[in-house]
Parts: sequence; C-alpha cells; structure tokens
Amino acid sequence: QIILRSVQYHARRAGFTFLKAKVKALHQEKEKEVLLIRELLYNDRPGLGRKETQRLVIDFDQRQRKKGLKRKSEAYREAMEKDPYLNALRAKFGYAITCHKAQGGEWAQVFLNIHPSLYGLPGPQLYRWYYTALTRAEDQLWLNDGWWVASFNQRRPGAAAAMQRAAKRRRLQRSGNPGKQNK
Repeated sequence: QIILRSVQYHARRAGFTFLKAKVKALHQEKEKEVLLIRELLYNDRPGLGRKETQRLVIDFDQRQRKKGLKRKSEAYREAMEKDPYLNALRAKFGYAITCHKAQGGEWAQVFLNIHPSLYGLPGPQLYRWYYTALTRAEDQLWLNDGWWVASFNQRRPGAAAAMQRAAKRRRLQRSGNPGKQNK
C-alpha cells in the first residue's frame, strides 16, 4: 500500500504518457520517485496488453542498441532491470470506504487494513467491528500484515490451513468445478 505524494508530467515514449510520481509506503517515512503509466490509470483493463507491453520492450531495445548494448549481454540485462520506462509503475485507481459505510454491502474482493489504533476499542465493540468488516467479502478477503495475523498462523497452523482449504473448496464449488482440486 502506498501514499501518492505528488504527480507531474515526465515524458511521452512508446505511445504512453509517463508521469513522475513521488510515493511513500504506508508504514514508512522514506519517499521514492517512480514513473507511472498514465493510460493504464484510465483504461478498463487490469494491466497492459501484449501489444502495449511489446511497444515498451521495443522502445527499450532501440534505446539500448543505440548505446551499443547487445541483447544477450549482462549489461543489457542489467539495463532492463533498471530502466525506469520499462519498469514504470502499473497502477490503477483504488477506492476505499470505512467499515461503518460498508455495512449492508458485499463485494467480491475486500482489502481490509486494520490499523493498530483499532485495538483500543472495548471488546464487544471491537468484535462487532470485526464481524462487520470480515463479512463484507463475498469471495476473497485480503488482510494487511497485522501482528495478530502472523501470531494466529503460528499459534494454530492447523486451523489456518483448514480455513484456507475450506475457502478453496468454496471457490471451486462456485466456479462449477467441485471435483477439481489442485493438490
């Protein structure tokens, strides 16, 4: 999870508009500058298509060959790993609502960020909040890495594994393949 600090136009390359973005990880103070592909923010697809990715790779290849780098060289591979355009952030807009506002609604996927300040609530109020938050997910519930998640897996690894198997069975049944289970 990141916080976007600032965005400004950077360049146009390979048919894309690249934005320079300053971002900060949610629980860290250090900011980082990255490039962001503007067109991906506004289209309906989850990522770049094959032809779009190919445009980025061709653009990279042409720039490296102008520098005299050969495709199968170590220098070419290192340049590929560090290239800011080829490795630009491929992000989409995200939307969030509070647990209170979510009451009564359900979504296929729910991303739940449980802030440590929540643990200060009195027991019954905290349990009601948990119930409301956890039951908003129809299909998948994604939790942040709270201290209690790791300790539950460590204290009761069998229970955690059983919950994962049960969730997998439910997904397979909904998809119409109840007999097909990956081992």
